[in-house]
Amino acid sequence: MDYSSMTIGHKIGRLMDYLQAGGEVEIDGHTWVWLDDHIAQTSVDRNLETQYWGINGLAIKGIKIKDGVAEPHYIGQDTIPFQSFVELAEKLKEEDWVNISVGYALRSMNKER
Repeated sequence: MDYSSMTIGHKIGRLMDYLQAGGEVEIDGHTWVWLDDHIAQTSVDRNLETQYWGINGLAIKGIKIKDGVAEPHYIGQDTIPFQSFVELAEKLKEEDWVNISVGYALRSMNKER
């Protein structure tokens, strides 16, 4: 398949499906992921009630190293304009589209069984 001929709507749909299924893509040196109800931070207010800050949506995945132990760290991007997301999709390399398409095909096969 020639991925350069895919319509932008098709690219956006495939990319969203891939990310929401747990996929990751690297664009411009950042690893992009989709998170659902990921607790990014907690704090206790003066009434001793715990408050939670979560990420629902697009995020950049990084690595946080604490005491020599590396763990994933995320920066939420839920306010990214749609046009910026379109630009991200346009920057994907052909090998990324191959991986996305293979993952899509495998998920489709598993759903049919």
